[in-house]
Amino acid sequence: MADASSGNFGCQRCWPVSPDDAWEARAGLSHQATLIDESHLIASVLGCPVCSQRFVSVFIETVDWVGGDDPQCWVQLPLTPDEAERLTREPVTEADLHGLGGGRRSLLKGFLRGGVEKCMWTKGLSIGWHD
Repeated sequence: MADASSGNFGCQRCWPVSPDDAWEARAGLSHQATLIDESHLIASVLGCPVCSQRFVSVFIETVDWVGGDDPQCWVQLPLTPDEAERLTREPVTEADLHGLGGGRRSLLKGFLRGGVEKCMWTKGLSIGWHD
C-alpha cells in the first residue's frame, strides 16, 4: 500500500489519475467486507490485489416514483489502514461514514435523471439523500 500518511493512496492500477480510468479500475478490486446492505444504500470495503489499498465504496439510489428514472450514485474513497480496520471490526452506520476522509480525493460516479452520467473527482465521503 502507498504511504497513506503522506496522502498517497493506491497504485496506478487501482487509483489512476483519470476518474474514468479509476472507475474502470474498480472492476479489478476485490470485495472484502459488506458494511451496510439496504435496498437503496450499500457500503462495502474493496481492496486492490496489487498494492492492498482498501477503499470504502458507497452506493445510493433514490426511487423516481413518477418516471422510473432512478438516480444512482457511487462514491469510492481510499482508506487509511486505521480506518479500514475500524470499519471492518465494528458494526457501521450511515452516520459513521459521513465525513470520512475529510479533504481526501474520492471518486464520484452518478447516473442522474434523464440519462445524464457523471464521473469525477470529489473530496471526502458524503452520503446524499436516498430512499
